[in-house]
Amino acid sequence: MFRLLRALINPAGGLRYHLRAMLYSPVLWRGFRKNIGAWLERWNPPEHRLIIIGQSGGYILNKTFLSRFQHIIAVDPDLLAALIFAARFRRTCQHITIVTEDFFITPEYSVAPLQDFLAKYGAAAVLLSNFLGQIPFLITDDERRRQLILFWHTHLVHLLAGRNWASFHDRYSSNQRPTQWRTLQTECRCSAETLIRYFYGKNAGGTFIDHETEGYFPNILFYEYSVWQLTPRNYHLIEAVYGEKSGQRTQ
Repeated sequence: MFRLLRALINPAGGLRYHLRAMLYSPVLWRGFRKNIGAWLERWNPPEHRLIIIGQSGGYILNKTFLSRFQHIIAVDPDLLAALIFAARFRRTCQHITIVTEDFFITPEYSVAPLQDFLAKYGAAAVLLSNFLGQIPFLITDDERRRQLILFWHTHLVHLLAGRNWASFHDRYSSNQRPTQWRTLQTECRCSAETLIRYFYGKNAGGTFIDHETEGYFPNILFYEYSVWQLTPRNYHLIEAVYGEKSGQRTQ
């Protein structure tokens, strides 16, 4: 019961996120969903299994993409998200496995739980579905937050080595409306200054929340950036990147 309650009041998801999805997904999220759908279409791993970390009910994912895989392993500690994902895609996917274990926050600086989990599904591509940018909001202690994010900055890419992987995640968020909505594609990771200037112009002001995702992946991969209008007054700058088994740049 405690676990269910914690999932429902999760500050980075939970009931609040699902209510937002119900209200805003049909209209406000449409453009971002289209951008991510196009980006995922260009990511073409040959595996028949896909691990989705942070599936969050799958509101941003589409049936065309998911139908490419015979087996979906959907990971999210949010039990409500698990039920919603299964209900939305049960006719799309041949086989869905729901996993509600937390591999990132509660293991206390240990790669072993995630490493063992990935080994269990050795022949699987991995998609981190708007998850990494939520980690800072799941930890209340400032020092523990700093240490844990640094820990995963160091270890995550090594755990994904030898796999086809992809991630889209928050870089920054703000209550200011962007002046530029066109997707930005670059051959290396954008700096904060470049990213904000592109979407907000040279005279961008106000407060931008750093989701502390710069540094998870190598600088020289092919990156794509887009805007997600989460609510009428909340805008997120999303970074998307994927890599091949070889570790070389993918375009």
